Amino acid sequence: MEYKRIFNKRNLMKLSFFFAFAIIAFMMFGGGVLYEARNQPEHPYKNLDIAYGAPNNTDSWTSNSSYYTQPTLQNSGQANSQDNPYIIDSAAKLAYLSYNPFWASNKYFLQTADIDLVEHYWVPINNVSGTISSDERAYYYDGGEHTISNLYINTSEQTLASNDYIGLFGYVRGSSSNHCYIKNLGIVGGSISGEQYVGAIVGDAVYTDITNCSNQGVLVSGYKSVGGVVGYNYYGSITSSYNTGNVTSTSTISYPFVGGVVGRNNYGSITSSYNTGDVTGTSTGNYANVGGVAGRNDYGSITSSYNTGDVTSTNTSYYSYVGGVVGYSYSRGYNQISLCYNKGNIKSAKGY
Repeated sequence: MEYKRIFNKRNLMKLSFFFAFAIIAFMMFGGGVLYEARNQPEHPYKNLDIAYGAPNNTDSWTSNSSYYTQPTLQNSGQANSQDNPYIIDSAAKLAYLSYNPFWASNKYFLQTADIDLVEHYWVPINNVSGTISSDERAYYYDGGEHTISNLYINTSEQTLASNDYIGLFGYVRGSSSNHCYIKNLGIVGGSISGEQYVGAIVGDAVYTDITNCSNQGVLVSGYKSVGGVVGYNYYGSITSSYNTGNVTSTSTISYPFVGGVVGRNNYGSITSSYNTGDVTGTSTGNYANVGGVAGRNDYGSITSSYNTGDVTSTNTSYYSYVGGVVGYSYSRGYNQISLCYNKGNIKSAKGY
């Protein structure tokens, strides 16, 4: 019979060798990357005490000239460069970047101490208003593996240039040939709220690389493109970064994007990053995109990343796209999502 000729002893031995080789190859290559995603290294600023509530005063860090002071170069008399950065070692020097984002543009900074912003509300560095092309500013910030604690931004309590572009940095834009960067920085405790482009590290990151950054416990809420680390990632990268704060979208507009690491990943990459906070879409508009790592992924890649937080959409009027890793991924064959997993609960009142 035909099956006897196919499954003879010799062919079975060949199949056994083939499957053994495939398993070994996976363990050596694919399995190793999956192990990396499940076993993220401890960040130096992880497991710190987290404070919630509000700042000690109701004004902002830019409200009074006595609150901020201009940073100085590591080596005075030499040009600013990555090897000779401006030193940020106090809240007052950090606040100067918020007060004068034009001066801070195209400069290199190094944070050399942990900073506490609990005294005042924070104004995002480059909180864009009006024509965005006039505010396309590049920043190069190395946190030096230090923390910024008690980050409070409340658009209901503060008068900002815009309720969009909310985070430590509001809007950061490099170029295709020269990416900006924000790296080695942890934001610990606090709460931020806005409308569009809301994230603890940066609201809107264009041609910007985010590396070894975290939101630990900062509560993040907004309408559209809302993420624990970055609100909107466009042609940039997010690497070895994580979020533990709860992230919420309360939008009444259609297509809100909310994710644990990033709200929307557009032509960008996310690698070796994770979320443990709860991600919730309470939108009453059409087609909320709610995801554990990214709310929406357009033509981007997500690799060796995971989610363990609960992912929920409460919208009962319209359908929502809800997923443990990604809420909705649009690609036409371009997207690459690999070696990722979810362990959080997925709930959708009405949707996919």
